[in-house]
Amino acid sequence: QAAAYVGAIFATMAADSAAPKPGTFAALVAEQTPGGVNEMVWKGQNEDGAYEALAHSLTSAHHRFVTGTIDPDLAPAAKRHKPAAA
Repeated sequence: QAAAYVGAIFATMAADSAAPKPGTFAALVAEQTPGGVNEMVWKGQNEDGAYEALAHSLTSAHHRFVTGTIDPDLAPAAKRHKPAAA
């Protein structure tokens, strides 16, 4: 069931973002049912930093496409924030 739900979310996002206009994404967020499952998921993702992590990953990918190099400062958080050795 989870795979079907996640697949449906990504299919919907792909369809809704195929030809976005100014305000498209804000309108999609605004139409969420208050207190509904979709709102719960996107708020949880936001609180967990998922969108910030995705933006960071996409910035890293863009840097690689443009420069052909990997910037260590754009590594995933797990690699950037290694705990100090005791």
